[in-house]
Amino acid sequence: MPFKTRGCYFHDSGCNPALSPKSAVSFVTHPAFKPTAGAFLFFGIHLLAILAFFVKPDPLSLCLCAGLFLIRKFGITGGYHRYFSHRSFKTSRWFQFVLAWLGGMAAQKGALWWAAHHRHHHQHSDQPDDIHSVKQQGFYWAHVGWILAPDYEDYDAKRVKDLTKYPELVWINTYHWVPPAVLALVCYLAAGLPGFLWGFCLSTVVLYHTTFA
Repeated sequence: MPFKTRGCYFHDSGCNPALSPKSAVSFVTHPAFKPTAGAFLFFGIHLLAILAFFVKPDPLSLCLCAGLFLIRKFGITGGYHRYFSHRSFKTSRWFQFVLAWLGGMAAQKGALWWAAHHRHHHQHSDQPDDIHSVKQQGFYWAHVGWILAPDYEDYDAKRVKDLTKYPELVWINTYHWVPPAVLALVCYLAAGLPGFLWGFCLSTVVLYHTTFA
């Protein structure tokens, strides 16, 4: 799928940012909406996070919830953002992979995808080509709507040529579902259903919205 540089994916709107969906309702009811597996999983984990409040957590589940939030927050802010997107510091190749894995556990796709879109955002910040600008497209689209749009499932590899030279980063970006799937399984094996719902689902949703903010 080719990478889209304009900040909207609803082609019948003429790629007019002003016509980008402003709410979840307008997103899923738009005639050009194409549901993807990622969109179903995104909304599904929100439902599971709500279900967590109907399942009493034990101390281990609460520790998993808080601890995995902090660990994965570091993976996103220190790894995906500061290291992969901005190259703010240097590290070894093996720890580079660790950062990619930690960020990957947050279920926000791979480091290459994340960095490519973030670099594009900074190049066109709050301009018509910014794919998630509040000023251009409204809060909902900027906060989460663009992530669910099929046109942004791919990324522009030219923007991350400094990263695509590492096969292990390409692999973990291609199979970006592996780290969160492994983490979800570990949470369940460690603390059962409360561990899965509180340790993985709820902490993931909180992490989503603190990151997207």
